[in-house]
Amino acid sequence: DIVFIVDGTGSVGLENFERMKTFIRQLFSYLDIGENAVRVSIVQYAAQARTEFFLDQYYDLQEAQDAVDDIEYMGGYTLTGKAIDFATNLHFDLRKGARADVTKIAVVITDGRSYDDVNRPARRMRQAGIVTIAVGVGNNLDRDQLTAIAGDPKTLLSLDGFDRLQDLTTSLPTMLCDVVSSTVGDTSMWICTFTARLTLFSSVFSGFHVLGGCEFLSTCCISLPSSPCSAVADIVFIVDGTGSVGLENFERMKTFTRQLFAYLDIGENAVRVSIVQYAAQARTEF
Repeated sequence: DIVFIVDGTGSVGLENFERMKTFIRQLFSYLDIGENAVRVSIVQYAAQARTEFFLDQYYDLQEAQDAVDDIEYMGGYTLTGKAIDFATNLHFDLRKGARADVTKIAVVITDGRSYDDVNRPARRMRQAGIVTIAVGVGNNLDRDQLTAIAGDPKTLLSLDGFDRLQDLTTSLPTMLCDVVSSTVGDTSMWICTFTARLTLFSSVFSGFHVLGGCEFLSTCCISLPSSPCSAVADIVFIVDGTGSVGLENFERMKTFTRQLFAYLDIGENAVRVSIVQYAAQARTEF
């Protein structure tokens, strides 16, 4: 899922903004755009941020390119931090087409210094699991702000002017693919089928692996590592205690949770755990 956050401020100018649109159109042609492949979205910003289209609006390349053509230049002064928060909170929302199980990337294209803070918004974006790529264009760039947006020198690109954007037409797609390749595998998925319910857990523990055809939580579709995981994490288990589960299966779930705890490095400065049981009401167990 890729969201482009593009600078539509007065310093860009209409001619350069059209160059940026042409670049994005061409970039799209290098991406495998589709509902089950690459989803794209655009936010334009100046003093305000504006949704041009969400991740779930265009699954066809030509339609996405046509939508880029229809974008109208905003103009105004630069509040990049505000735009980054806008994209984090709205465009990477599951209700707006973002997917829980894919790599999320924000590409920020800007030509100058922002009048608001970009450090905290960019940090919040990365804390939400979104990889940030900063593309600086022109001679009035604030290198410190670009570095803060990117968070990593490997995801920072800069150009002398908008007429050089074409230089990135092939290199930026390569970077995007490299980002996806480097993040796939960092998060493994636990898929457990239990009394006709599908529960999907996203795990920071790379030692767990998906297995198929599991019926009960006593084995729970995962292969547990041979030694405790040493990650530092706060984990809350939200467990189904409804009537459809039944007492016998609920005891199986408790047994599974006990066994799982044995593979976690539980401690004040290591892994902390908590359990909520729910039915019509939710109840804190600890």
